[in-house]
Amino acid sequence: MREDQVYLLAAIFGAAAGIALLAAIVLEVTGRMVLLIPKARNRAKREGRAEQRKRTDEAYKRFGVEVESVLTLPRTPDVERFLAGETEEGS
Repeated sequence: MREDQVYLLAAIFGAAAGIALLAAIVLEVTGRMVLLIPKARNRAKREGRAEQRKRTDEAYKRFGVEVESVLTLPRTPDVERFLAGETEEGS
């Protein structure tokens, strides 16, 4: 084999290894994004729902009004601010 053929083969193998490495990195990153992002989104949604449920229960305890034996939540500005989380929890 001539010296220039050895360099050509080395370049081909180097390019192939680089392409394989790039493909592996892209596939791993894409796979993680596809698999992990929905899990994180669903966890955040669950936590948000639980927090909103807790806030609504607390609003019923603080501001609930019984009308004809049914506990209702009046839609006053104070209640709206509380449900939006704009007031202090301790007040």
